[in-house]
Amino acid sequence: DDRLCWQEISEALVKLGHKTPREQIELWIWEVDDDLDNMVGWDEFLTMYQRCISDHTGNEPRNLFNLVQFLMYDKDFQCKISVEQTLQILFVRHGRGELDAEIAEIFGDQKNGPDGQELKITFSQFLSRANARLTDMRWKKKEVSKAQISTRRK
Repeated sequence: DDRLCWQEISEALVKLGHKTPREQIELWIWEVDDDLDNMVGWDEFLTMYQRCISDHTGNEPRNLFNLVQFLMYDKDFQCKISVEQTLQILFVRHGRGELDAEIAEIFGDQKNGPDGQELKITFSQFLSRANARLTDMRWKKKEVSKAQISTRRK
C-alpha cells in the first residue's frame, strides 16, 4: 500500500513512546490530505515535506512533518536522536553557517546527558522543542520595509 493511514502513524508514535489519540493523528492527516481520502499518499507526502522545509513563517501545518523529520534523524529506529545523527541532514539543509544554531534549536545548550554520554532526546522532547520554535516563528515580528514617499511635486 502506498498510502499512510492513521493506524500506521499511530504504530510509529507508540513505538516512539508518544501515544497519541486517533483524533489528533487524523487531524495530522487532514492537514496534508489534498484528496480527502483520510490517508497520506506519496504526492501529498512530498508536497507536505517540501512546503515545510521551505516555510520560514511557521504557517505550514507541521505535525506530520515533525514525525517524519525525527524518523529521518533516527535511521536505526532507536527511538532517540543525538547531535551526531542529525548532522548530515542539517548540514545539507542549512549549510555550515546555520548548523550550530539548528543543533541548538533541537538539542538546547546541553552537550551531554546526565550519564556523561552524548545527549539523546526522545520524540516527545523533540516535538516539544519543535513546537516552541514554531510558536516563536509565528510570533516573531516581521520587519516591513517602508517605502520612501515623496510629497514634492516634480
